[in-house]
Amino acid sequence: MGAVESNFAAFGNYSSGPFSLAFHTPAQVGVGSEVPISTGYFGFTQNMGISVQSISSSSMSFSTLPGGHLLYPAGITFSASSAGAGSISFNIDLAGNFNGLFNGAKYYLGGAAFENAQWNHFLGKVKAYCSLGGLMLTTGLLSSIALVTLVASGVIGLIVGFITCWVLKVSWNARIAVTDTMLTVAVSIATAFAFAAIALARGHFDGGVSWVLLIASGSVVIRHLVRRAYRPAVG
Repeated sequence: MGAVESNFAAFGNYSSGPFSLAFHTPAQVGVGSEVPISTGYFGFTQNMGISVQSISSSSMSFSTLPGGHLLYPAGITFSASSAGAGSISFNIDLAGNFNGLFNGAKYYLGGAAFENAQWNHFLGKVKAYCSLGGLMLTTGLLSSIALVTLVASGVIGLIVGFITCWVLKVSWNARIAVTDTMLTVAVSIATAFAFAAIALARGHFDGGVSWVLLIASGSVVIRHLVRRAYRPAVG
């Protein structure tokens, strides 16, 4: 735990493709210290920060500061304990709520996957350190991830539409392809907002990008089943 506290950035900094996150830990860290965070996405940079709430030989807790966070107010605790047989147990516990419905929707449009990857990266760094001896998501970063997810959902909708039309033997052309793409994107957005609203009401959230894409793709299949029911088959 001492290694994490003394050089948090070495464990927490993370990048994946056009997305990146960096912690700028001050030389001396104590209760009340603020840690600036910068995120990068497609050449843009957004700044935010966290504040140290507690620090000890076995744990370190932060709270999110106003401005740019996916979760606010929220807290996160890193802790280590002996697991016996020369092993340790390292845990990351996060508690908070979405910083508004809009950011909640972006979480379900790919932000969850990035956050999971970030924290798994952090745990991997801890494991590598031990064998040798995650993220605070910003609203801007979330927007970029959500945009990439929506582009992917549109492509998936186009492919699903083509395959469905081929299987059902109904017509398929450029106009239909565009409609499938737009439908998938629209349903993805609506589903993400629905999931976010439910999560805000329950005070509990899970990664749901797979469900968002599945429901959106299903809407395209249903659309063509309806088309087939009301239009004569071809071929």
